[in-house]
Amino acid sequence: DDGQDDWDEFAGSPEDYKTAGEGRMARCIASVFMQRAKRAYRAGRTWRSFEDEELAIDTQAAARAESDARKRKVLLAEALCGKSRLEVFDQIKERLCTEIF
Repeated sequence: DDGQDDWDEFAGSPEDYKTAGEGRMARCIASVFMQRAKRAYRAGRTWRSFEDEELAIDTQAAARAESDARKRKVLLAEALCGKSRLEVFDQIKERLCTEIF
């Protein structure tokens, strides 16, 4: 894949999350991890703290815990599947650690 190292290609483009295409959603998720890792590195955080924080994120659980019913409905509709998120993280964590940290 010629664009496999173009981590910024999908950043900030909501349409890419909806468009069908092999691996596109995973690449969008990977792009977010890359941006978050860069910010963590610039902030002086360690790989271990970054990894621990990323593994602890559960947007679906946070959405379900929201007490405001209208806000909860929106959050649940927008929450990313934790399993998908963690699968992508597992696939790219070695590169994140090696190339950024």
